[in-house]
Amino acid sequence: MKSFNTTGPCDPQIYYMLSPEERLVGAGLSRYIDEQLYWVLHAPRQTGKTTFLINWMRELNASDKYVACYVSVERCQGITEVERSMPALYEAICKQARTENLPVPKITTLSPASLVNRTLEKWAKLVQPKPFYAKQRRESTESRFAV
Repeated sequence: MKSFNTTGPCDPQIYYMLSPEERLVGAGLSRYIDEQLYWVLHAPRQTGKTTFLINWMRELNASDKYVACYVSVERCQGITEVERSMPALYEAICKQARTENLPVPKITTLSPASLVNRTLEKWAKLVQPKPFYAKQRRESTESRFAV
């Protein structure tokens, strides 16, 4: 039996929700990627930001044109040491990529400071000629990083 979700991303198989696909149609979102525009998705809590981005990621990955990955970096929110935060972020990237059946680059031991940057560089080479876009989430602000 379906219910209303008030805590995090919505799965239409489990929760009542407006179709994210309907909100994506005609929005011209590929323009942001094609023109390499930076943008911010900012809205109050529980308004569908995460659900929107996850659905957009899946739409992009279903096309032959792009590869995208959504990663929450909330697990690093309280970590101030690079030596601990970068490996945690790297693990979050790998976990989400595997969940979405995306290729995961093999990274040999590197300094924690360069781990995420090197991962994104190798990922971009791995998925060529498609551009790779990683979406990063921190609290209620969303942003796109192109490699």
